[in-house]
Amino acid sequence: MKQIILSFIFVAISTGISAQNNMPTPVSWTFSFDKESSTLLATAEIEKGWVIYSQHSEEGGPVPTYFEFEDGSMVEFEEKAKVVKAYDENFEITVSKIKGRAEFIKKMENIASGTAIKGYVTYMACDGEKCLPPVGVPFEVKT
Repeated sequence: MKQIILSFIFVAISTGISAQNNMPTPVSWTFSFDKESSTLLATAEIEKGWVIYSQHSEEGGPVPTYFEFEDGSMVEFEEKAKVVKAYDENFEITVSKIKGRAEFIKKMENIASGTAIKGYVTYMACDGEKCLPPVGVPFEVKT
């Protein structure tokens, strides 16, 4: 009996890990720092057919893209992307979607050269039929 229970637990854990490994990753992120302009740049490359959501999304809808620094402070970045506002039947509100490529820029004030900027971006990706759970992507860039 004990072997059957252990076998069941092993299969359940293996299935969960396999499902996570098979989850699509339709968004890739890169992070850099421009010393001349003292700006942090986060770039999202979004696969065709998928969207992420603007930082300026309404409550009650999808999880907006947001940035948080290591100290826990939430930070708004300037969005350079084609943002499409449209009613979404799944969320039953107007949402602000981003397709293709998006750049998020943050001017960093009074930051010393060689400083490590650490944090993460959280976003939610949807393809019109399904939405993936929100994902947090860590980043670290040197000034």
